[in-house]
Amino acid sequence: HRLLQHKYWVDECYDAVIVRPIRTFSEHGLWHAFDEGVVDRSVNGIGTAVSGAAAGLRRLQSGSVRTYAASIFLGVIVVLGYYVWR
Repeated sequence: HRLLQHKYWVDECYDAVIVRPIRTFSEHGLWHAFDEGVVDRSVNGIGTAVSGAAAGLRRLQSGSVRTYAASIFLGVIVVLGYYVWR
């Protein structure tokens, strides 16, 4: 009677053999090791790199139109010089 009442313990065996190992691997292997270790660190690293690059590029923005015009003029001279000497 007890065997039939627990349905031959199929659910318990399935939980012990299939569900728990998959859950353990998912939590420790995929979530903690891969997601937190690889994905989160790479995303945070890219964010830090972009933030650092923005801080460096922010210094180039002076707001002076003369500086911008001089930069464009210098760029045109460099491009023309490249094509003339090529």
